[in-house]
Amino acid sequence: MTITVPFPTMPPRSQARLCALAALVVASAALAPIVEPYAALHGGRFIPGHGALANPDPLRDYVWDLADLPPGPNTSLQLFSVLPVATTAEPSSAFSGLPSLIRNASGDARALASGTLRVDFGTELAAWLELRSPDLTLAALAAGCLSMSVSESTTPQFFAPSRLSPGVHNATSPIFAGWKTDVPVGYAGGVFRLELNPQLYEGVRYGFLHVNTSCGAAFAPFTITSITARAQVKPANWAAFACPGRPVLERAWYVGGYTVKLNLQDTAMGSILDQRGDRTPKGKFIGFSGDSHVAQAASMAALGNFPMVKSMQQQLSEFDAVYGTYCMYWVLSLSDYFAATADVAFVKTMLSAGLVKMRRSYNRAMPKVPTPGTPPAKKANLQYAGWDERFNFAQLTPEGKYYPENSYVMCTLYVHASQAFADLAEAVGNATLAATYRAEASKMAKHVRSGAGGETPGDEWWRPLGLHASAHAANAGLINSTEAPLVFAARFNESSKVCSFSNFNQYFVLQGIANLGYPNHALASIELCWGAELELGATSFWEVSGYGGAWASAFAPSAANASPPVPGHSSGADSKCHPWASGVTAWLTHEAAGLRPHQCHRNSSAASFTLLHPGVCVTVRPLLNTVSATLATPHGDVVIAIDATNGNHTLTIPAGIALTDVYLPLADVCTDVDAITIGNVAMATGFTVTAAPWRRGSGAFDAYLKLDPAEFFADTSRTRAVQVQVRCKVVSSSLEAGTPVASRMAVYGPPSWDVPLVGSDTVTQGSWMGRYGARGYWMFGLEGINGSRNLTQPYIVDVAWPSGGGKESNRNSGTITNVDPTDPKYRAALQLPCRNAAADGADMTTSTCARGIGHLATSSIEPMAIEVTLQPALLPVDQHCCLNVSLYFVDWTGVYDPIVGLSAVVQRRTAIDVFTVAPGLEIDIGHATAVVGHPRLATGEYRTWRACGNVLKSNASGFAAVRFRVYVVTGSNATVSAIFFD
Repeated sequence: MTITVPFPTMPPRSQARLCALAALVVASAALAPIVEPYAALHGGRFIPGHGALANPDPLRDYVWDLADLPPGPNTSLQLFSVLPVATTAEPSSAFSGLPSLIRNASGDARALASGTLRVDFGTELAAWLELRSPDLTLAALAAGCLSMSVSESTTPQFFAPSRLSPGVHNATSPIFAGWKTDVPVGYAGGVFRLELNPQLYEGVRYGFLHVNTSCGAAFAPFTITSITARAQVKPANWAAFACPGRPVLERAWYVGGYTVKLNLQDTAMGSILDQRGDRTPKGKFIGFSGDSHVAQAASMAALGNFPMVKSMQQQLSEFDAVYGTYCMYWVLSLSDYFAATADVAFVKTMLSAGLVKMRRSYNRAMPKVPTPGTPPAKKANLQYAGWDERFNFAQLTPEGKYYPENSYVMCTLYVHASQAFADLAEAVGNATLAATYRAEASKMAKHVRSGAGGETPGDEWWRPLGLHASAHAANAGLINSTEAPLVFAARFNESSKVCSFSNFNQYFVLQGIANLGYPNHALASIELCWGAELELGATSFWEVSGYGGAWASAFAPSAANASPPVPGHSSGADSKCHPWASGVTAWLTHEAAGLRPHQCHRNSSAASFTLLHPGVCVTVRPLLNTVSATLATPHGDVVIAIDATNGNHTLTIPAGIALTDVYLPLADVCTDVDAITIGNVAMATGFTVTAAPWRRGSGAFDAYLKLDPAEFFADTSRTRAVQVQVRCKVVSSSLEAGTPVASRMAVYGPPSWDVPLVGSDTVTQGSWMGRYGARGYWMFGLEGINGSRNLTQPYIVDVAWPSGGGKESNRNSGTITNVDPTDPKYRAALQLPCRNAAADGADMTTSTCARGIGHLATSSIEPMAIEVTLQPALLPVDQHCCLNVSLYFVDWTGVYDPIVGLSAVVQRRTAIDVFTVAPGLEIDIGHATAVVGHPRLATGEYRTWRACGNVLKSNASGFAAVRFRVYVVTGSNATVSAIFFD
């Protein structure tokens, strides 16, 4: 299949570029040499085998001597080159010699005819594309014979033009609008660079060459010596994490750290790798304060770049965060930084900024806790908590307010932030401020419990809290030991509902599961939620990632380790390198490996506040029985190697670090130890065998060896390297308390959906009469046509497209008549009911009836919602109080290209998630994720879900709703042509 690449209208900047090229051709002017923005890689060396194979970083074996580079956060970026690991051409006859380009800078490939060449660099990069060719001419470029693209997915990148900043290239253009595509800039020596924005770099996993021989006589076959990703990097050395037997956990740790590393700038952390107009808030290359809370935690764990984090806190202290949640995340970041560094002087300088942010977070969005049945109160536009649908997808209700979950998150997060701020104030000697915010935390905690359901013992005050608010409540310590199993069972024990739409929010859910005492479920949730991205070839973590791990099967790539297109959200396309999703790295270091830095214990007997230790305090308390890890600190690396199976443990503690607790896991259900040996010396004292009070649920270890830090690690003036050998006295082969499970399925099991997908039909096409719509239907975009809508059943209250909805339009004037019945368009068009007078007005269902097609369409690539409001109490008993709801999809305009050769229209691929809605009260997941798309959409496809009254959630008026969230995967938008009820 030949891919044609039309160039009917060029964007203004491209037109100017082609005019300049044409002028150079006429003048025979010499091209200028290419100028690189940064120096080449330097200041370190490659150490073969140094880096872990799980690390996607091309520089995993490169170690900088950071002492020889400029100090602090001001180390400049450096440049290195990455060559392709694979190539794909469509059609294959358009190119020759492609194997010579793989891992080779001196290839001999040829571009022969119209087509698209895709190269895979094997991992995500902060980079731009360079082509080297000795015989590609300026005349060919000026004539439009070649364009180039970059992408994080297997198809050229596209963002909604409305979301791009005015200065971002290709923000407006009939053909290139939003595409990461342009004509390259030519330089001396046969170098051609794709320059898409002033900073050059984009998120690059794939590069594309689009050859267009319709440019006329200017085209001649040309040689491709190399296609290179020129990548930028901020010098930073890796810590480490290894987890034998749980490869997803190890891979997730490195991918999370790499996601942050890719976004490091000269003096700050970026918030998003792709340039879509929102990676530079306030006009500076610095992340948003809420996003950066997670990124900074991961950065300290993976890279130990404390000066950069300090600089970020300083810079973000000057920004007025729009959202109250983000003000509080800044405070939590300051707490994280202080725990890792014990930098009292810096915290003192930041305390006034923290006070301002705490006051703003309260004043903006905290007037009261919503009571059951009552929509939340004022200033909802400042209550953004995330993209998850359970936050109403960051959209307002028809009343102009958010759902209560947003307010519950605000209130529970306020408790947590107040506690952290009080600790910070106390640490720097401000006892008055500390007392004030301990009182604030206590007051809000009482407010949450009483406002949500009561404080009387036995009252399930937590019941109105959803997944995210429950997680924040657990992280704030609001849930006691009696309530924890109930909250866990209600909110965190189903694989279909435990994953947030974004792993930004999932970081707090992960913390919440562990804080409730279910570490094995926490570990399994990583394999489920972050693991879905890894199964789809992710080498950096994404902005949003779907529900319940469903994307792993819904978007399974055709080739191993490929990174296919996935849905986006209300900011447009999904960024596939977004550091707000990297929190898993910090959690695995601090909890799974058990290396947690914290504020040193306070001397409560002193008249004034003092620290027991002036440096950094660390606990060692692994959740895994076999793990090795490094915790970077300003004093050096804390290194552990834990092997409970064989009873061998190694700990290396640098000078300046105080260990406050040391717990080492015992094998299986080892209930006692016969002896321990430390450094070949048998020890009779200084240790106890203890239960793990932080664990609940099956699969938790029952016994740990607790070492007395004062006995073995008291001297903080020197590095302590300790080897511990444990010999168990009593060993059982039972696994009732046993070792952690080997996979997520053993903990969570397969998903069980409230609104299951029960049908997929590509046979019926437009001939729906007698097959669909027995209880009602709506054919979108055909309003002027008799019989296009039938919603007469009393239990179907309304079909609407609320916040994030679409726009109706028809196709082909609404009707198609006198068309050859064998024409695919005729077969895909919907039958329109017509009357037969001879049959007393009965509906005719023969092909003599006219057909029509219209659609409800998204606005560009942003998703839309279709909401069906029902009265569950009226659902027919003969249908077991259930209703089948079918959506019909058809697409005549798309052109299916395996690599998407930048045709004017790309065939649509659409994803659908389903939610149950108690209007104004609660939203929950019904089903995730169904996908429809090329090539079946050309002839029409139905998808059917089954909604039953016993799972629908009604409000006080007896209304419930089923919401279909429709996302663009590929194509210019997503469309739905009809909805049917049976």
